[in-house]
Amino acid sequence: MEEWKKRGKIPKNPFVELSKKLKNRYWNILDPRLNHEPFSQEEKEYIYKWGEKYQETNDGNIQWRFLQPKMEAEFGKFWSRNSLKNIWNTRKKQVIKDKAQINISEEVDKENKDDYKICKSENEDEIEFDECHRFTKEIDNIISEHMKNLGHLPNPYMKIHEKIPKYSSKQIRYRWISKLNPYLCTMPLEDNEKLFIVQWVENNRTSDGIIHWKDLIKEVESKFGKLRSENTLKNFWHLRRRSLSKQFKEVNYDEPNITFEYENLIKDDNLSLFKNKDEENISPLPSDASRIEILCWVASEQHKRDFPYSKYFKITFFK
Repeated sequence: MEEWKKRGKIPKNPFVELSKKLKNRYWNILDPRLNHEPFSQEEKEYIYKWGEKYQETNDGNIQWRFLQPKMEAEFGKFWSRNSLKNIWNTRKKQVIKDKAQINISEEVDKENKDDYKICKSENEDEIEFDECHRFTKEIDNIISEHMKNLGHLPNPYMKIHEKIPKYSSKQIRYRWISKLNPYLCTMPLEDNEKLFIVQWVENNRTSDGIIHWKDLIKEVESKFGKLRSENTLKNFWHLRRRSLSKQFKEVNYDEPNITFEYENLIKDDNLSLFKNKDEENISPLPSDASRIEILCWVASEQHKRDFPYSKYFKITFFK
């Protein structure tokens, strides 16, 4: 009740809400038939197969109460609905996580495509990537040596292309600025650099979402004195974007953890909390009351205490 008051959202009939929580509490925790031992791998596989088969004909909405008797008949154990649901959703989240990791790996591979030989199509000017031909150490040394002598020229990459014609000037340039330039800082990005990159991109990318990485490279070098490759900046940004996207899309399917302040009141020395000088008509609590009866009694008495002017609740739990 106090939690509802703090949130400023008191239901029209609070006791109905409490009764739902009590019902779920009994179904998932207090029912003496429940088995609380860990699931075996065989039991988990049975849940996976049953859930997949059930979803095929029920629009994806699984009724776990139908699985309970099947599990009991198959394994001789009666599991709560929450425990069955948690096994299913844990696997579902792992599948989503694995899929997101695969997407991240694909993004990184795309950003590091300079590791493959780039060649021009015979009929078109589009760039193609041939995984059978990578940059070799020998080619890297040739590019580095020529850049020492030609790096001051307006377009040194075209000059180097003339020396090694099977690699285009675009490929040579990209290889140099992302891998071979000796001034590149290859240490991992620090937290202040990451924060700067995020803020700069948010403030400077175009309305179409285009990011001018060359400008960002200059800003990072000016701010931190480190020359970062375009790949380093792109990889950080795309990995962060993928991670955030996964967090937003991932749905928490777990049942809310229901906790009860009433359980702290079931001791005899705490029952006096419901009594005050003006209140004498309190329903007696039988000495042999069960746990669920005590919880219901506490909920009822707390409702009377918090809503003293309500005359619409006249519920008897004990006869």
